[in-house]
Amino acid sequence: MGNVNVTREGRRSYLTGSTYDIKDAIKSAGGHWDPDRRAWWIGDDDKARTLAAKAAAAPPDTSPFAFGYAKLVDGSWGIRGKNLTPGTSVKVKTRAGDVKSETVAAVLSTAPDGTQTASITKSARSSSYGSGSGRRGYGGSGGSGRYGDSYGSGGGCGYPCPVTGRRCTADDPCHDCQ
Repeated sequence: MGNVNVTREGRRSYLTGSTYDIKDAIKSAGGHWDPDRRAWWIGDDDKARTLAAKAAAAPPDTSPFAFGYAKLVDGSWGIRGKNLTPGTSVKVKTRAGDVKSETVAAVLSTAPDGTQTASITKSARSSSYGSGSGRRGYGGSGGSGRYGDSYGSGGGCGYPCPVTGRRCTADDPCHDCQ
């Protein structure tokens, strides 16, 4: 997987380095994200060192669902993972467990551990976002959407909610469409 370092500071053991692949294990072990340090921490030093050792011994994640959604700086959605190449299609698993196919538009950044953030191409369904009746005025009058299309005026944006993972609909809008 990669190199994970453990640094003890006061009552916290900070895990730094290639922690993206083990973030779920860190959370389940009682870990917390420190946004100021941009690092995970655990109060139990033994647990932190055990996680770091497991990360060093584990093979890299080559599963077809090694990609996740990421909120981009401009407010749109992209994907995060390793070995992203523009124009290729990747399988992304949502929080709700659904599997979607997304096409990489452009790689926007690469972290020191090799994790990349990329924009995705808009799917063909964006043309139907404004059809039907429902909530109007999201992002402006007449149902004009925040990103230049007209989702919000019909059946929701259709993408998984970044918080709940449920698919956005007019009856159950995601946090971005509320």
